[in-house]
Amino acid sequence: MALAAIPLAEIRAYCGLFDVPDVEEFVRLIRAMDDAVLARAAERRREV
Repeated sequence: MALAAIPLAEIRAYCGLFDVPDVEEFVRLIRAMDDAVLARAAERRREV
């Protein structure tokens, strides 16, 4: 299974379901965390 960024549509759907008050900030934070996870996974693949 390949890692990939969480689709924006999924993040927005979550915001709608859970009444996230600041969608733009939430998306920014999720993207930052997603980028960190993907970068770490790429590092681990290079170490092997």
